[in-house]
Amino acid sequence: MSRLRSAPCRALGVTLVPLSLLACASLLSGAGLPISSGIHFDRSSLTQAGGPATQALIPRAMDSTRAVEHSGLPSGLPAASPPISLLPVPALPPLSAPVVYSVTVGTEPLWATCDYSNGWVYVPNYASGTVSVINGTQVVGTVRVGSQPYSATYDSGNGFVYVLNQGSSNVSVLNGTHLFGTVKVGNYPYYAAYDPQNGYIYVPNEGASSVSVINGTKVVATVTVGSSPDNATYDPANGYVYVPNRSSDTVSVLNGTKVIATVAVGISPWSGTYDSKNGYVYVPNDSSGTVSVINNTTLKATVRVGSEPLFGGYDSRNGFVYQANYGSANVSVIDGTKVVGKVAVGNYPFAAAFDPGSGDVYIPNSYYTGSVSVINGTSLALTVGGGSYSQNAVFDSWNGAIYVPNEGSNNVSVIVGDNPVTFTETGLPTGTPWQVNLPPGVSNSSSTANISFTLSDGSYNYTISTTNLSYANRGGSFTMTGRALIIHVRFQLVTYPVTFTETGLPNGTVWSLVLGGLLLGSSSSFPSTISHPEPNGSYSYSLARVPGWSTFVFNGTVLVSGMAHVVPVAWFQVTYPVEFQETGLHGGTLWWINLSANQSTSSTNPTQSVNEPNGSYSYTAATTDKTYAAVGKAFVVNGSVIARTVAFNRVTFPITFTETGLPSGTNWSVALGGASVPSSTNTIRVPEANGTYIYSFGKVAGWTTAAFTGTAQVLGSGVDASLNWTQVTYLVTFTESGLPKGTHWTVTFDGVTNSSSGTIGFSGIPNGTGAYQVRTVTGFVADHASGAVDVKGSPASQPIAFSAVAVTTAPPPAPTVLGLPATEGYALGGVFVAVLAVAGVVGVLLRRRRESRWAGPEVPPDEPSASGPFPPS
Repeated sequence: MSRLRSAPCRALGVTLVPLSLLACASLLSGAGLPISSGIHFDRSSLTQAGGPATQALIPRAMDSTRAVEHSGLPSGLPAASPPISLLPVPALPPLSAPVVYSVTVGTEPLWATCDYSNGWVYVPNYASGTVSVINGTQVVGTVRVGSQPYSATYDSGNGFVYVLNQGSSNVSVLNGTHLFGTVKVGNYPYYAAYDPQNGYIYVPNEGASSVSVINGTKVVATVTVGSSPDNATYDPANGYVYVPNRSSDTVSVLNGTKVIATVAVGISPWSGTYDSKNGYVYVPNDSSGTVSVINNTTLKATVRVGSEPLFGGYDSRNGFVYQANYGSANVSVIDGTKVVGKVAVGNYPFAAAFDPGSGDVYIPNSYYTGSVSVINGTSLALTVGGGSYSQNAVFDSWNGAIYVPNEGSNNVSVIVGDNPVTFTETGLPTGTPWQVNLPPGVSNSSSTANISFTLSDGSYNYTISTTNLSYANRGGSFTMTGRALIIHVRFQLVTYPVTFTETGLPNGTVWSLVLGGLLLGSSSSFPSTISHPEPNGSYSYSLARVPGWSTFVFNGTVLVSGMAHVVPVAWFQVTYPVEFQETGLHGGTLWWINLSANQSTSSTNPTQSVNEPNGSYSYTAATTDKTYAAVGKAFVVNGSVIARTVAFNRVTFPITFTETGLPSGTNWSVALGGASVPSSTNTIRVPEANGTYIYSFGKVAGWTTAAFTGTAQVLGSGVDASLNWTQVTYLVTFTESGLPKGTHWTVTFDGVTNSSSGTIGFSGIPNGTGAYQVRTVTGFVADHASGAVDVKGSPASQPIAFSAVAVTTAPPPAPTVLGLPATEGYALGGVFVAVLAVAGVVGVLLRRRRESRWAGPEVPPDEPSASGPFPPS
């Protein structure tokens, strides 16, 4: 024990954590690892501490009996084991306490790991340089490995066991009881972890501050981590591997072959424990007396526990983490991030192992007296004696036993219990002997219908044998959980699988056959087999046709004679010619056809062909003459020859002419390459191959542009050209004749009025007809006083001829009086004078009358003059 604490590089023992590495039953149910039910364990006597024994019998209270029926041989599988000589195995009476069996191994066994495919336990012997392989309670092999083998890890992917040799800095790869290979790693490898997602084994090298990543028997990467890494923990929730670095006080988080994070934790971290309930990884810190709880790459919490925590274990039933505290002789029970219990155990508890059958946690106490504390929940259930210096423990789901290596006594303690289980058979002729084989090396036989055992809690695999070779049962598995169990075994006639294995068909293709008159199928080509069990005999078969596919033999005969029979069926695809005929290329030009089926063919001949099976395809065509191109198309092959024409045409690019200025709808044109292209829109687009082209614009009446010709160069892309039209206008003049020199005259033309003493002009007049009006000139008249002028591509002039108006002379007028002839005027004047005289007399009289009424002196008004403007009489 002094070596354990004084030499950190040789920390002994290991917890059964993560659980996926240690608790076989949890691994089998949770991680999907296979249970090999076809392995036959040899019968052997068990050695119980204190005396021989043939069975481990531990009584437990039973409140009910469960019954399970295991049918006979499944279709397509042979008998599980060959016939044997059946010998009765005496049964011991039930025991009243757990039984500990002792298995002698090599010197200084430190570790135990379980091969979950067969239930074998591998124990590295540190001082012997060997590994003891235990089946049940019997050593079935001793394998020579490297120097100072320290620990071992099982790879469920390839079935290998990897043994870390501290002294020789390498890893021994074991297959069963044979050394399969040796892998060189870094200095002082300690505890490895297996990643089932990528199949890698992660080996921390304490002396090299690195992790060697092994795939099979090769190192695929060496990852640098912190100082003194000596163990690793796999997290199945995220696929990460957690490596505590004891001298760096950190945890390196690996994803594949890269460090994705480094988490600072307490002082001197040890092996982590994975909690499947919350996905956390619990890392004990030896010198801090704490546990760091890591969630992915983040420190979730730090939990105070006992002194010198080393390794922990996980109970999948209650979700608790059990942390063994080496220095304080107790175990801290953690739920999430809280300590929910503290259980006193023996001196120097080192690790923890969980029994999923009973729900108990086993704590090896590494004090020299040797003991194992059994915890249930948060209470100490019992203490079991064992060897000296016990550090590590492992649960074997095949037999429900706990294996504890004892460094000081060079043995392994096997702790077992018992429950009654009864096998009841049907199907055999009366009196036929049969046998049940249970690991570790326990068998029982009978000629009656029943065979009984007493077993500890746990998961078991069994095989069934009989002397009548016409019948068989493959066996099966069962789990003891503190109750009696009845297993019904049904024997069936022995059949052998006749398996048709096809190759060639694509995944998902349906194929079928008739065997001995029985239709087998339809079956997809993945998996690529059709199998059916048949007893011995001769059977004819015929394969159904698969459209587009053929095989060499469609009919045949299968002879079954005491063994499985395999019939290979090699399919090959039926293809049909697809012919391509090109047009347009010059003779001798190389051209290609590229098909969607990832096929390509080329030729300088105008015809080429490929062979294709039924299906839908598309193709593209290409040629070395880049001035030509062809458009690809699709085609369907449906059981006959296909012919396709590939038309190559010159590769062209658009020359686009865009005009501005013309009224909408005006016709204009471009002459290019000897052809004229008209348009009534503002755009003309002409496709042309690479080259230089001269173009010209057609005339547009009444309109002009700056340049009617130009050059366009096509170099692998379109070309744009533009032109701006402007309207052509003319001068319209009006010339006069006939007016006196200097006489002004006025013309209104097309709404505009101009005046002049000579010629009148109107500028900026486009083609068309305009109305005019000549204003009148006094004394003159115009010969074309109004009219219209037509402008037709040239100046226009309109002459206006004026002529004077003629004057006639009249005789002098006759004399008049008062506007009347003289006679009549004088008469009318006399009358007018008489009237005035009378009016004057009347006025005088009236005036006098008024003056007689005045108050002032009377002043006679002036008398009017008697004379007046009277006309002569």
